Amino acid sequence: MIRTGQLIDLRDPAEFHRKHILGARNIPSSQLKTSLAALRKDKPVLLYENQRAQRVTNTALYLKKQGFSEIYILSYGLDSWKGKVKVEK
Repeated sequence: MIRTGQLIDLRDPAEFHRKHILGARNIPSSQLKTSLAALRKDKPVLLYENQRAQRVTNTALYLKKQGFSEIYILSYGLDSWKGKVKVEK
């Protein structure tokens, strides 16, 4: 799914640069409305951040209203991710 979809990190840029899932794009939730054109509606969207489930849920609902049909949320956020990550050195 990650290979064919769009992995979006909703945290602020400073948090993203410290650590993020390999291959993720940083679109802070506060900038999502202005960055909507950067997302493709024909590909699945996987959203994540830390533990703020409400913000991820609100973002998913917003994308649904904008016509996105395949939206996924990474349960428990970045802290529960067991795959590859990029960490600031």
